Amino acid sequence: MNFVAAEHAATLVLFAAVMHALWNAILKIRADRAQVILLITGGAAFGSAIVATVLPWPAPAAFPFILLSTIIHCAYLGSLSIAYQRVDLSVAYPIARGGAPAVVLILSLLFLKDVLRIEQAVGIVVLVLGIFCLAFGPLKQSTNRNGLGYAALTACFIAGYSIVDGMGARAAGNAHSYAAWLFICQFVPVLAFVLWRQFSGQSQISAVLKHWRMGLLGGLLSLASYWIVIWAMTVISVPVAVALRETSVVFAMVLGVIWLKEPWSAGRWLAVVLVLIGVLLIRL
Repeated sequence: MNFVAAEHAATLVLFAAVMHALWNAILKIRADRAQVILLITGGAAFGSAIVATVLPWPAPAAFPFILLSTIIHCAYLGSLSIAYQRVDLSVAYPIARGGAPAVVLILSLLFLKDVLRIEQAVGIVVLVLGIFCLAFGPLKQSTNRNGLGYAALTACFIAGYSIVDGMGARAAGNAHSYAAWLFICQFVPVLAFVLWRQFSGQSQISAVLKHWRMGLLGGLLSLASYWIVIWAMTVISVPVAVALRETSVVFAMVLGVIWLKEPWSAGRWLAVVLVLIGVLLIRL
């Protein structure tokens, strides 16, 4: 593995984490979850379709991974929606995003040949603990174990599509081609679901069109952030790329404090410190 390329990839993943936090912070759309998902996936698919015209086709071996990742992404969206309905966002989001690197670390030992240094493995564990610190306070007030279960299940789905996309990007021969077709394919089931709701009497399309500009912006940011991660997983180990990506939770927290004037608690201080220590250990 080229050391310089690995360093650049790790830095870009941290930048992608900032973009991920940014589009989550600015996308305050008054629409239901299905409409927001359509806007985001539609914006990402639009950008991907343009870029795909100048990229080579992925190798045939990549398409089973694209199909499997699309299925897992759909399951992830459904699980996350149920988790949000049953427990607060402040509980579900850190569990879902923080649990993913831990699951990826385990799955990578079974399905990938990525080699981690001991300090990287320790850094991932410390980073995960830091993200979980964000949920400790709200978790004490949550009594819905079913909702917590769906948040944990969401973490497994995130880990699942991360592993699949890491393997698929490597099999594709061109990570950029893989990413473009993945975003295009993911839009198809989301569009089909929203159209089904439209024809079943639940007006969707008109509400979505009202927010197309913000949806396009959010979709392009979402596209850029995960595109970088997909490419990075061909340069650095998948567990490291996923762990660095999930620092977006902390960036989102900082944006919430700055923009939304949310309180800064001791738990948030601890989360920031642990995540920073984790990132430093990973980057050593």
